[in-house]
Formats: sequence, C-alpha cells, structure tokens
Amino acid sequence: MPSGPGELSPAVAAFLLNDCKYSQQVFSRCLRDLADAGAVRFEPHPSGAVTVSAAGRASRRALRNYERVALGRLRERAGLGASVPLSALVSDDGASFDQFRERFADELGAQAGSAGLARRSSGRGSWPAVLVLLVSWVCAALVVAGIRSEEHTSELQSHHD
Repeated sequence: MPSGPGELSPAVAAFLLNDCKYSQQVFSRCLRDLADAGAVRFEPHPSGAVTVSAAGRASRRALRNYERVALGRLRERAGLGASVPLSALVSDDGASFDQFRERFADELGAQAGSAGLARRSSGRGSWPAVLVLLVSWVCAALVVAGIRSEEHTSELQSHHD
C-alpha cells in the first residue's frame, strides 16, 4: 500500500496500532515499505528463511527519517551489498539494538506527531505538567491563606466593636 505526501504510511499505522511502541511487526512493515520503494530486497530461500539486503540503486522516493534508521540497521547488520536473515534484524542483540529501537520508535512517533496523530512522551516531557500542578497548588494555598486572613481580620474587628 503506497503512501504519498500527507498520507499515513503503513509502518506508522502499525506503530500507532501497537500503542506507539516498537514491535517486530512494526519494523517488518517498515522493511516492506522500503521494499515497495525499491530501497531493500527480500530474498526467500527454499529453507523458508527470508533474507533482506539493501538495493544497489536509489529509492523511488525520498525516505522518511524512520526509514533511514531502519536502513541503517540493515546496513550495520549486513554490510554493503550483503544480505542478512530477517530474524537477525528484528532480534534483540544488546545495546546496539536498544539504541536502534529507541531511535526508530522516536522517529516513528515524530512522523505520527507531524501528522497530528500521536505525541511521544518521555520522562523529560512531564516537567510542564509537574510545574502546572505546583503553581496551581501554590495559588490555591495563597487563596486559602487570604481567605483565612480575611476571616481573622473580620473576627478581630467584631471583637473590637
């Protein structure tokens, strides 16, 4: 299913359907999109295994940032012109995979966000909410203190009268 400018790509749709989280299915969908664009090739083998390789020619369209990240993973794992089993691309293999997964998900989230469909949250993104709560609490405390002060002043005036 090709997508043009302004249309939701199948990889972003899969990401949104997966609660904006990385999954093997989301990454596989991205690779299929890259194959549709002519940037990668899938090669089925008689054993049932599938290998993926970067195409030697340029893509038929401009690549999105998350697609560049996915292509970078392929090139890192396979080397230039070589193919790698699909299972090796989607498997968790330590720190480099964790970095890839985070960056890939961030780029997918940014793509969905630019379409107005999602907003990725991170630990650092919660400080505005905390600040708003703190300011609200301080304002409420000042209002309550002002009311009490006014009541206390009224009480004192009634005792003097």
